[in-house]
Amino acid sequence: MTAWRLLFVMPALAVLAGSADAQSGPNDFRRPPLPAVDTAAAPVMALGKVLFFDRRLSKTGSVACASCHLPSLGGADRVARPFNDGGTLMARRTLPTVNLTEMPRLLGDGRFSSLETLIPAAFQRSLVSGRAPFDCWVGGDDTAIGAGAKQGFALFTGRAGCSACRGGWTFSDGGFHDTGLPDTGDLGRGKQVPNSVKMRNAFRTPGLRDVALQPPYRHDGSLPTLTAVVDFYASGDEARPSRADEIKPLTLSPEEHSALVAFLPSLTGRQDAEFTVPVPP
Repeated sequence: MTAWRLLFVMPALAVLAGSADAQSGPNDFRRPPLPAVDTAAAPVMALGKVLFFDRRLSKTGSVACASCHLPSLGGADRVARPFNDGGTLMARRTLPTVNLTEMPRLLGDGRFSSLETLIPAAFQRSLVSGRAPFDCWVGGDDTAIGAGAKQGFALFTGRAGCSACRGGWTFSDGGFHDTGLPDTGDLGRGKQVPNSVKMRNAFRTPGLRDVALQPPYRHDGSLPTLTAVVDFYASGDEARPSRADEIKPLTLSPEEHSALVAFLPSLTGRQDAEFTVPVPP
């Protein structure tokens, strides 16, 4: 079941007060109104969709964009490191292709400044995460998420400090941070900005929309589950000059740990309709 849909109409979102423990409240993560649909762009979007699924565009004719960016998985895949069309194992995991218009720079190292510099056609601009239980909760449905997820959100925006790098409706600041994963020799953003100490080992903060569909996690696919992600932040990481200042020691009780893990799946959207795969001409 795909979590993609073309979001053309946004319902009004009610105002909810944030937790007293929070640095930011639900309103800081509300979806913005989407621009009006450009009907003139529909043929270009349709062409882009066909190209996205067309294997003939690869060097070997064996893979398409959709081979790694699966609609049913929110635009990602479930392998730690995929193979390219030449059969070579890639250094990083597949990044989701949803909500890319919200990112100021693209790919894990930010080498591209826009979708147009990465790939032509308008189709990818239409790939937006579906409405999630979290959105329903922010919209006023108090039953949309459970008590554990609500506690997790309070921790996420409060004492745990997760929202320091994961703000806005995509739950990403679009910036680059070294979170302290073991150094594999991949400089990340540091290769693009070699004179910055803080950019060494730094990678773009991925959004958390549809995150439950997209294991394994981190740029190297080294964390297999959301539980492992929370474990990583709670148990410590590799201290070094490049590590982001936002990364601080985090002590969680078992209940708090479970609450954070419970909150994250609430950001995974629900589809309104089946995603149809086009047949190349």
